This record gives sequence, structure tokens and C-alpha cells, in this order.
Amino acid sequence: MSKYSKQFKLKVVKEFLKFGGLKRVGHLFEISHSDVRKWALAYQAHGHSGLNPSYQRHSPEFKVQVL
Repeated sequence: MSKYSKQFKLKVVKEFLKFGGLKRVGHLFEISHSDVRKWALAYQAHGHSGLNPSYQRHSPEFKVQVL
């Protein structure tokens, strides 16, 4: 599970896109400014789906099938 929810990431990105300032937004939400940058770039490139977790969980059935 991701440390931050998709809704939180979207809130951060919208604040950044509206007012700017990586460090300001990072300080406002008490997160790293590099996270703000990463999420903003992902949102601009892929929209809402860019804020989804990048990992994928596989079902037990799939894992057994692979073996």
C-alpha cells in the first residue's frame, strides 16, 4: 500500500499547479519537495492515472500459474 493516498497526491499537485513553489508546497503538506515534483510530472504526463501506485500486486493464482 502506498504511503500517501491518491486523493492526497492530487491535492498536493493541484496546490502546486495553482500557486507553484516545490519547496513551499512540500513544507505546507510536510512532505519532500522531490515528491511534489515527481507527482506533478506524473500528473502532467498521465493525468489522474499517473498518481496511482506504480507497483502491481499479483493474485496467488497468478503466482502459482507462473511457477
